[in-house]
Amino acid sequence: MLLHYRNTPHRMTGRTPSSLLMNREVKTKLPSFEQQTNDETETRKKDEEEKEKYTDKRRKASPRNLEVGNKVLVTQKHRNKFTTKFHPDPMVITKINGTQIVLKDKNGTQHRRNSSHVKLYQEIPDPEEEIQSDRKHDRQTESREENTEATQTETNQNTTETEIVLRRSTRNRKPDYLKGNYVALNESEINELSDEEYELKIAKSYETLANAGAHYVIDSIAELPPVIEDINRRLAAGERP
Repeated sequence: MLLHYRNTPHRMTGRTPSSLLMNREVKTKLPSFEQQTNDETETRKKDEEEKEKYTDKRRKASPRNLEVGNKVLVTQKHRNKFTTKFHPDPMVITKINGTQIVLKDKNGTQHRRNSSHVKLYQEIPDPEEEIQSDRKHDRQTESREENTEATQTETNQNTTETEIVLRRSTRNRKPDYLKGNYVALNESEINELSDEEYELKIAKSYETLANAGAHYVIDSIAELPPVIEDINRRLAAGERP
């Protein structure tokens, strides 16, 4: 009786006297069921997961990403030293049930295999198709490069024309003298020209020099100092001819 009393939970503490004294329950002849706590359940679950990971690592197990419709190669029976591990003719997966896979060969015959006996079939590209694809890609690349070069050339031409127009002399009067010019007239002949004729000849001279690659066009050496200052400024900014 005393043993059963010590193993009976007290209504005030909710624990048995033996557990309070020895921190454990005393075995009796009465049947009892042990109740697992949450900590014990989580610990056991964690241990099972660790065991499963260890087993998969030991057996070199890996998940197989197989789907219905995939082409796979199936292992074949070893007959001699020239026999390959997998049959060269691929089969198509028609059904998957866990690790069991239903396959169909080229003749329409169905086969049932375990997923460990198959592997995905890697199709080898046709060399002729690969060559045609490379040629098509090269043509597209060349076409894009030509379009880019044409656009860049047009942009450079527009920029050059704009720069030439901006750097052209804005003097409205006739110069006192022109020496070594493309107008091919002396001072008296220039003075006899009307303003319209003079502007036409000057414009033609500017066009001739610009087409020849001139960066600056001036009417006389009197306008040379500002040009030199502009050239020095551009060189200091990092521009190069």
